[in-house]
Amino acid sequence: AHDVGGPVDVVIHDGTPGDDSNAGHFSYDPSAAITGVSPASGPQGGGNSVTITGNCFTGATAVQFGAQTVILPTANASDTSITVTAPAGASAGPVDVTVIGAPACGNAKLPNGYGYVVAPVIALAPAQGPVSVDTEVVISGTGLAGASEVDLDGASVPFAVNGDGSLTITAPSGHAVGPANVTVASPGGTSNAAVFDYVT
Repeated sequence: AHDVGGPVDVVIHDGTPGDDSNAGHFSYDPSAAITGVSPASGPQGGGNSVTITGNCFTGATAVQFGAQTVILPTANASDTSITVTAPAGASAGPVDVTVIGAPACGNAKLPNGYGYVVAPVIALAPAQGPVSVDTEVVISGTGLAGASEVDLDGASVPFAVNGDGSLTITAPSGHAVGPANVTVASPGGTSNAAVFDYVT
């Protein structure tokens, strides 16, 4: 195995000092390789920007996410980076990422290099509280460990991650009487709107 493409010298040693052959030349063909995918996951519906890093990408024509192919608008000019919009995934879970068509280097594949995730479905407990005092609320669901924001009626509120299936927020006092929608933003997208009901 050889780390990079290009010529190397080949010399035959027979064990006698000073009796080596002249140097012959051998050339390794370079090969494309993927070293990273960022972000490493995204919504099953696709549409987010993904950067693939590696080497020997010059002239690549497409990127595959599992069976879904993204055609590059023109042959890729960067040897070390490709940025594409992720296509929709057939289902949640990991897929191979493959860079296709680099003329000098061939294809590069990173097994399970990208994961499709779904938006969480959440529920609240308790689902109501008084307008006069703050109320601690536990949000339950799946895929919550990667949550990036929790909104209550469109305003971001602080949250604590209890695990993949649970978050804790404080529903602040002073809200008008009536329902307030709570949503969670995650790598898989924004959750359903769960209702916290402010009462007198």
